[in-house]
Amino acid sequence: MAKIFDIYKNHASVYSDYIDTKIEQRNFRLIVNKIDEYNGVTDVIDILDLCCGPFTIKPYIIELMNKHFPSLEYLSYTGVDINKKFIKYARSNSKHHKLRTNFVLADAAKVTLPQQYDTIVATSAYHHISDDRKELFIDNVVRHLTDYGVFLVYEKFIGEHSTELESIKTGMQFYSERILDILKEQELNPNQAFGLANEMD
Repeated sequence: MAKIFDIYKNHASVYSDYIDTKIEQRNFRLIVNKIDEYNGVTDVIDILDLCCGPFTIKPYIIELMNKHFPSLEYLSYTGVDINKKFIKYARSNSKHHKLRTNFVLADAAKVTLPQQYDTIVATSAYHHISDDRKELFIDNVVRHLTDYGVFLVYEKFIGEHSTELESIKTGMQFYSERILDILKEQELNPNQAFGLANEMD
């Protein structure tokens, strides 16, 4: 049965609000801390974000820039996503004097960009790539990494399954536990409650 409302295909601002839970904040900070660790002290940081969504990682990137001010000349960020509304929202939400952004509307498994990157990230993206295209996605990551570059992944994993029905059951269990974990720390606003319910649909 088709969803009446799909949080991934329609409302970028709702998704951006939905993803801003304390659990997600910690996960994004872990990714950005790793970016900091691998880049060290430098005047330029260059990042490729595959399946970037509506530029969800922005506040954590700003924290990284502020940490290294004034030695950091600028941070270059390229975001790739297949969702037109996410890219439009990201472009309108990307202004910062030390942040150079480029948002590309494209399939992250197929996109060809004119350069390689020292840091590539994929935050909660890999499970959106269909199983038959996962190898294509990883190959594309490798093509865009410099020789000493790093690929940082933050992902949600459900339990093992061998059938579609088992996949649905383990997915429902994952998101049920996730909601309980979130509720231990904070109240959900309407967009967050809606988004989590949408994930389980």
